[in-house]
Amino acid sequence: MRGDPRHLAGMARIPLLIWGAGLTAVVFAAALWAAYGPLVFVNALNAAWTCF
Repeated sequence: MRGDPRHLAGMARIPLLIWGAGLTAVVFAAALWAAYGPLVFVNALNAAWTCF
């Protein structure tokens, strides 16, 4: 199965998903920062950290 192109394509897609999720999180955080200001963003970050 090592030479299967579908397997290779699946492996290559994983980093793209990680990058996509990371970029989405960064854009979402920037939008929150612009909309509500740093103070609310920090409070939300603390709340999220507490949840995890």
